[in-house]
Amino acid sequence: MQSKDELPICSTQVKHTYTVTCFTPAPFTTRGEAHELQAMAAEHGWKSATVITYTPHIDRARIIVSRCFSGKLSMVEDRKPLSYAEWGYAFFYQTAGFVKVLLDQNC
Repeated sequence: MQSKDELPICSTQVKHTYTVTCFTPAPFTTRGEAHELQAMAAEHGWKSATVITYTPHIDRARIIVSRCFSGKLSMVEDRKPLSYAEWGYAFFYQTAGFVKVLLDQNC
């Protein structure tokens, strides 16, 4: 996971025709991101959100975020090319992550 300071879309130098809200969650996890989205949605009255994550993480992220955010959720893949080693690591990491998601179904 990258902090907001590492993501080009979060740069104040880039002008968008849409609103981009970037934050670094605490804890620095997908669940931390989901909690922050939930809080921000309640504060601002958001009814929809778009979450960007990398391809191997999109399904697990959708499950985690949808447990916290009840609005319309759009998931977008960052299609950054991954090496075979990165895909291998992601496979094992995400598989373990799915076990955790199944065992802990809280927001």
